[in-house]
Amino acid sequence: MCSSDLYDGAAKGCTGSWTSGDGSGGTNVDVAYEGTGSTLYGPSSSAPTDAGTYRAVATFAGDQNHVASSDATTYTIARAGTTLDVASAVDPSVFGESVTFTANVAPVTPAVGDMNGTGTVSFSDGTTPIAGCQNVALVDGTARPATATCVTADLTGGTHTIRASYSG
Repeated sequence: MCSSDLYDGAAKGCTGSWTSGDGSGGTNVDVAYEGTGSTLYGPSSSAPTDAGTYRAVATFAGDQNHVASSDATTYTIARAGTTLDVASAVDPSVFGESVTFTANVAPVTPAVGDMNGTGTVSFSDGTTPIAGCQNVALVDGTARPATATCVTADLTGGTHTIRASYSG
């Protein structure tokens, strides 16, 4: 039995047991894990902690009365949700003035850990990408929230709806 669950930083593994036709059985089963598809992991005897799809192989080595056997299953640790907000350092601004937008990204509980190196943020004015503000790396993720910054002086006069999208 495997624990498919939402990412929270804890190991998510499988337990195994065996039962023979004579009613005997036990839990002396070894489980090995490896990532499948785009998930890079293992092979390892340690249960994975990161979000992804894994294959677990349970193996009973056999004993003096029972032959060895194994079985495999695939399970998923789902990615945790995030919150994202964007704010302007200057509001309102003067036409032609540089404006700094900051996006804050944080994991939703029960997720744990920092957000450094885990995705980028792209900024847009409505649906129009802001030049130089695409795929901005997150920084300071250990402080929660992680931030991405966009600086632009290219906005036209008027009201703007600035959007930020996080790539995960």
